[in-house]
Amino acid sequence: MSSALLLILLASCLPEKTALFRGQTMGTSYTVKYTPRGDAKTSILKEKTDSLLEALDGEVSTYREDSPLSRFNASKDTSKESVLPEDFYHILQYSLALAQQTHGLFDPTLGPLVNLWGHGPRGEKKIPSPELVARAKEATGYEKITLKSETKTLRKKHPRLQLDLSATAKGWAVDRVAGIMEKNGITRYMVEIGGEVKVAGGTKGKPWRIAIAPPLGKKQFSHIKKILLLKEGALATSGDYLNSFRERGVDYSHIMDSTTGRPVQDTLTSVTVVNPGGSTMEADGQATALLAGGLNRARVLAKEHNWAAFFFYEKEDGSLAWESTEALKVLGVLAP
Repeated sequence: MSSALLLILLASCLPEKTALFRGQTMGTSYTVKYTPRGDAKTSILKEKTDSLLEALDGEVSTYREDSPLSRFNASKDTSKESVLPEDFYHILQYSLALAQQTHGLFDPTLGPLVNLWGHGPRGEKKIPSPELVARAKEATGYEKITLKSETKTLRKKHPRLQLDLSATAKGWAVDRVAGIMEKNGITRYMVEIGGEVKVAGGTKGKPWRIAIAPPLGKKQFSHIKKILLLKEGALATSGDYLNSFRERGVDYSHIMDSTTGRPVQDTLTSVTVVNPGGSTMEADGQATALLAGGLNRARVLAKEHNWAAFFFYEKEDGSLAWESTEALKVLGVLAP
């Protein structure tokens, strides 16, 4: 279940002395901006970041056949207990906790459905038959895997079950890169990977200004922009339009409804979650869960768990509407 990310424009008033480095990872790009401190050199920080991200992608990528995740997915042995690397384990541990918390709206085991609809490393972007959907659904369900925390081992209960951690892995990667910055004494920074963001320290004593753009591909809404003012914390966005295909006049996104086995069809177009506590992985997964629930269930779920979220959705007349949850309003980070 890959998390299609809303295009987030990083429009910050940066200090005069600001360092920056960029790179590629997880099929997308990353950017790190920071205020230099001490003897931390940009070249060394970039080397450490690239090394970390390469190792992380090597653990949880569904596109790399040699990754532990891909090997787990390929195996049909329901008796085997696979020992997980550290990053893989922590991402999956949170993903399963979120699946339980959201009663399956978020589910890291939807790999067979993601592939069936052509949104993963395998499969063709087309409408599959009801029979194929039913067969893929049989192999999904977060209760069909066993993760043992004491041994960090994983076992599947269905031979065709496959994991997809795309909706939380980028957020975890952001948190890990932020850890590199902090270990090197850097307290004012912004880390962004594929639109998932973590910031600290603000800029010139002021919050970072992060612009949330409306859904891509809808030029009539290009003038709409909402600004978040965030000094400390994380945010992530999930949208239904970046990884999708159109057939018979209907758009089919990568966001799966675990109950139907089909892409979610709803007026909710994107969700941005702000986590003042700083975990980008949590914001990443929560945004996907809310989008998968559709507008009405997203409102209920966000209120139930006090999640600070911002919704873009389409009205019946085709116009774009937006709203904030009460938790986001209380934070006071949305510019008037």
